[in-house]
Amino acid sequence: MADSASEQGMDLTPLRSIWELFTTDFPAPKVDLNGRTVLVTGGNTGLGYAAVLHYARSTASRIIIASRDTKRISAAIAQVYRDVPSYRGRIDAMELDLSSFESVRAFCKAVRADPGRLDIVVANAGIMRAEYTKTADGYESVLQVNGLATGLMALLLLPKLEQTAALPVPAGSEELKPSMSIVASDVHYFAVFPQQDTAGPLIDALNDPKLFGDINERYYMSKVLSVFTARELAKHPAVTSGKVIVTSVNPGMCKSGFRDDMGWFVAMILNWIAWTTEKGTRNFLYATTQNCRPGSFISSCNEQPVSNFVVSPKGKETQAKYWDEAVKIWRKVAPETDDVLGG
Repeated sequence: MADSASEQGMDLTPLRSIWELFTTDFPAPKVDLNGRTVLVTGGNTGLGYAAVLHYARSTASRIIIASRDTKRISAAIAQVYRDVPSYRGRIDAMELDLSSFESVRAFCKAVRADPGRLDIVVANAGIMRAEYTKTADGYESVLQVNGLATGLMALLLLPKLEQTAALPVPAGSEELKPSMSIVASDVHYFAVFPQQDTAGPLIDALNDPKLFGDINERYYMSKVLSVFTARELAKHPAVTSGKVIVTSVNPGMCKSGFRDDMGWFVAMILNWIAWTTEKGTRNFLYATTQNCRPGSFISSCNEQPVSNFVVSPKGKETQAKYWDEAVKIWRKVAPETDDVLGG
């Protein structure tokens, strides 16, 4: 980590989290992204789409929207030009299915082969599941989509960001380091994470249907993995050299269809008090343009302490265990992992 400030932790109760929805405000940063290329996963809907609008308003020359549903991307692209009539940049669609490691490999290969630059990556796509389901790769769906596949994608895109760091600053644009932000959440503070005490492989425990827990705990746990992943990627030479920045980011509680599985009444109440996606994704713009400390957790357009668990000795041990096991999986499903990690 960059300095001791990254090792600070704090507790956040659900009540305090809700209170902050009513008491916290922050502006979207003003930034000119002319000449820059931005990639947003899950950018066709919800938070991802709101983030795309921020980057369009910031005049990014190219925006790539990645999703498993390219038809929905096409509709989203048309909507961007209606929502931001002044936007004159290019928007491209790319297929990405995080429930398939092979899709992640193909996607990253295509991005790396693209002759253009890649300045910003927002790893936003994620899921919430009320019941245990498995992907074709054999992993519980939330574990794979929010954790393992997102981590693999982020790792495989680091070299492209590093290559972009060596390119000239686009004419008329300000100097910005290439950056990647993995969308986490303040709910990572609430995770119980009972699998941390397993004696055997951690990912096997996370993949065990008997230890699935409920819809909330599974989602909370997956956002701990998002924080872990950003903190581990911050140790990569592309980041420690100062060429690339990697962070995790919290949009805050925003209006979302994710809560539909909680029941209509709970979803209605939470969405009533929640921020708009426009406000929440101001954090995405901040995290990817404001030269944040590598590995930091961004919330309310500022660097904030992560949970006490993450920075505790047990949390650090769990993070290292998860990362080591994830890398072993990635080396099997994507041999090019060796090229990025070395050896």
